[in-house]
Amino acid sequence: MYVNLTFKDPDWPRSTIAAMAAFAEEHRDELRSCQREARFPADIYAAMGSRGWVGPFTPVEEGGSGLGVAEYCLIEEEV
Repeated sequence: MYVNLTFKDPDWPRSTIAAMAAFAEEHRDELRSCQREARFPADIYAAMGSRGWVGPFTPVEEGGSGLGVAEYCLIEEEV
């Protein structure tokens, strides 16, 4: 089966992957600390949400990103 993922904005994947990589690098030490201590990184999760990486299917009018399936798949792959 062939699946073609079409993004609403063709530049979105490249810019999002770069932004997520920079974000992960910036928070790497704290994320590792949370993993070692079995602690949930609430502040990092909130920061991810403010960037639209949490709840991508939630409509914009309800506080979400309003993204589609292709965008969701890319976010899940990168996280």
